[in-house]
Amino acid sequence: MNKFVAYLRTSTKKQLLGIAAQQDKIQDFISKRNGAVLLNTFTEQESGLNNNRKQLQAAIQFAKDNDARLLIATMDRLTRKASFFLQLQEEGVKFTICDMPEADETTISILAVIAQREVKLIKQRTKNGLGQIKKKLLQDGQYKTKVSNRVITKLGNTTNLAQAAALAVQAKKKAAAEFAKNILPVVQEIKDKGRVYTYRGIAAALNARGIVTRSNGKWYPSSVRNLELYQ
Repeated sequence: MNKFVAYLRTSTKKQLLGIAAQQDKIQDFISKRNGAVLLNTFTEQESGLNNNRKQLQAAIQFAKDNDARLLIATMDRLTRKASFFLQLQEEGVKFTICDMPEADETTISILAVIAQREVKLIKQRTKNGLGQIKKKLLQDGQYKTKVSNRVITKLGNTTNLAQAAALAVQAKKKAAAEFAKNILPVVQEIKDKGRVYTYRGIAAALNARGIVTRSNGKWYPSSVRNLELYQ
């Protein structure tokens, strides 16, 4: 018998749908492995940068006490710090990531270090790029963007950050609605011709057809439920 203890995390209470998606991944993982048993689930809203989380520590202790493995949907739900993966490994905490089920603790720790380094490199490249733009603005008073060919005279939106954030949210919602418009007819066909009506069944049918989610991922009941909100 393979025993598991699930740990689910979101950064804020507004991300409850994120919890549902993690639950789907956990349940999918358990259902596909013979002898797998989920002993307990620990959930909390806390920053991934904080490694001293009450529910996380409780989950780790529960797993140790019951000789079980900690089970997490994705790497970043456990922590955003590579050093914490190494710490868990040194302490003998056994854990599995649903997105990379065959990877052991050592492999995951190495991948976490690589991912953290890539984040630092991206930040540095962004900083360097902004520095070049600032230099150009000081020299010429304007800068022509490479992607949209838009001419700017200053960096950022210093006058109305709230409006900029609202526009970003609107753009994201519009893209999601457009995606749903294209996929919902397929969902309706699955219901009409396949007589499949449950979220889990529809998710399985979409995956079987090779149709990916808007983020190029696998379908889960929660993602189908979110899709139907646009009907």
